[in-house]
Amino acid sequence: MKKGIISALLLTSVANAQTQLERAIGDPVEFDNQPQKVKFLETENRIAKIAPTYTVPMNNNITLAEQINQAVFTQQWGVLPALLNRYQQQSNYDEVLYHYAWGAWHYAQQNHERAIFHYKAMLTLNPSLIYPRFDFGAILFEDRQYKQAEFTLKQVYSQLDPSLKPVVLSYLNAIEAQQDWQPYLHFQYVQTDNVNNASSSKTVNINGRHFVKDPSALPQKARGIRYAAGVEKQVNIMDNHFTKFALDYNGVYYWNNRSYNEQSVRLTLGYAQRYARSHWEVLPFVEQNWLGSPRYSRYTGVSFQQAYQFKSNWRWSNSATVLQKYYADRLTASRYNGRQFSFSSRLSWSLSEQWQMFVAVGGNQDRVKELASSSDKWQLDLGTFHKIKKWNGMFTIRVGKRPFKAAHYLYGYKRKDKEYNFYASLWHEHLNWNGFTPKLNFRYQKIDSNIPDFYSRKSAEWFVTIDKLF
Repeated sequence: MKKGIISALLLTSVANAQTQLERAIGDPVEFDNQPQKVKFLETENRIAKIAPTYTVPMNNNITLAEQINQAVFTQQWGVLPALLNRYQQQSNYDEVLYHYAWGAWHYAQQNHERAIFHYKAMLTLNPSLIYPRFDFGAILFEDRQYKQAEFTLKQVYSQLDPSLKPVVLSYLNAIEAQQDWQPYLHFQYVQTDNVNNASSSKTVNINGRHFVKDPSALPQKARGIRYAAGVEKQVNIMDNHFTKFALDYNGVYYWNNRSYNEQSVRLTLGYAQRYARSHWEVLPFVEQNWLGSPRYSRYTGVSFQQAYQFKSNWRWSNSATVLQKYYADRLTASRYNGRQFSFSSRLSWSLSEQWQMFVAVGGNQDRVKELASSSDKWQLDLGTFHKIKKWNGMFTIRVGKRPFKAAHYLYGYKRKDKEYNFYASLWHEHLNWNGFTPKLNFRYQKIDSNIPDFYSRKSAEWFVTIDKLF
């Protein structure tokens, strides 16, 4: 907890007032410095759009079969269901053609589950089909069924035309890359005018008594380096089931204000289901945090993440986290040990490859031992990503409210905060070295509190980040 010494202007009750003021001077440090490790919108995990490769031998239903073949190869998906319904009524219809056409139709509708069902049925009826099996392997790859996709593609590799073999190798390499270790590095130059998140008010007014803050309780400047490194790995167990492991280390080093140096280590081991257009994960984790040099706090919890891509340019993602907070210092623990629940829901819209937007709502429920320090927070985010030639920019605005649950022990009424945040990032595609991309960033935060002498504050910082995803 960031505290300063406050000197009283009035001599009466100085000792008691100073003890209470030191107790109220600020909130505990919250460690939430995980760098962004994903792109603004997740791209599709696809190498190439597959095309139908099967033509059925004609039989005595030649006219209707030809119409179905033509509808598949010319991608006339609107007429295909009616043709197939008529075709199934024939007493001697070709089940292979029937399942293949339905599989192609469902794939065109981006319904990978039903497409896979019909491809399996077709290959069960005729296991000797080579090119439809290649299509099947490609669809399994898109549906993140890497283990089965690898088996299927290797099964047909030697029988394919030489022109398709490089495509198969591309799929196999991508399958290996998707399940390989994924490391990342992040460096950020930080310059802030309020490293201790303090109110700029130099005095405190409590029931008509005025106190002057010690300079150490006022906003302090700091310069330093924020850093992060980590690695994660996802392995396809079977079908769409994955295990996920992640180890993240991050912190900030201020060379001119070392008492506010931070470090965090988080270990995550969980389970995920991934599909062509959606995924969800359950990720238990443990985290240890340091402030200055001693251990400061420890978190244990579980996160849930879910995302769904609908149509080609809309994406809906959700996340929720429940964690338990434990502080090392006895006094801090007696007030701030407790449970925290947070959630967010974001809708992203890609207008084009150069312009994307999103809107998000979120909340945070903090329940700690001291009821006056327990709170509920609600927030709204608006953001956009825009590309002009080789320049890229990302901008985010956040507004929120944070009411507390019980009356403040010094003022006799509940604390209420309004929060405003603005974030901007700018970078050029050609300004990089071996995959390290520098970005110029600006962050502004303002908190308006109904107890302004303690909790109203603002900060602004320019910083440069250097990121690399391996």
